[in-house]
Amino acid sequence: MSILHTVTWLRHRYTGPWSRDAWPEATVMEAGDVRISTISLLGVAASHGTPCVRNAAAVVPGTGGAPSPSQFASVVVTRVLAVETLPDDSLGAWVDADLDRCSPLLSEARIIGRPSIEATLPVQLRPSITTAAEAPVAALPIDLHPGDLIAVPCRGATSLRDIRPSSRHRSRLSDDRIDHDRDEFPLGHCGR
Repeated sequence: MSILHTVTWLRHRYTGPWSRDAWPEATVMEAGDVRISTISLLGVAASHGTPCVRNAAAVVPGTGGAPSPSQFASVVVTRVLAVETLPDDSLGAWVDADLDRCSPLLSEARIIGRPSIEATLPVQLRPSITTAAEAPVAALPIDLHPGDLIAVPCRGATSLRDIRPSSRHRSRLSDDRIDHDRDEFPLGHCGR
């Protein structure tokens, strides 16, 4: 066995199988990271915090990576805040992104920031610790723990306001708790 064979085998083992059609154009899987058009999602999360989003042209299905002239795809990077074992022996992971307002392809979700070769288990991705409703389920490694970063590809373009949970969002507050003195663009104050 040559060194090239060993390196190729290890790279495939750490990145796992993935569907090129589910990810944006020019996506490259690396051990512990995903790059889209040479931009590291790990680097984006480190510089901008989480949750964060990267949008690019979608891939035309079955072409091996040819970009679509009219469709977009995105990747959401979210941080695990807490993990617990649920009564059905699956895991519940509370993350800092609300995936209800985007179109996630959870079968393609993966950990970035560290390689993991552990077996996978169904993991419910919940946007807050107080969430009790059914949550989307992804197959992630058993050794998932707080602080891990998860990259989730999504159909279509996704904006940061679509995934950022906010206790100040008007749809989550009663009329007596809304601060009417603030302007209509609360995300304009974040400085990003």
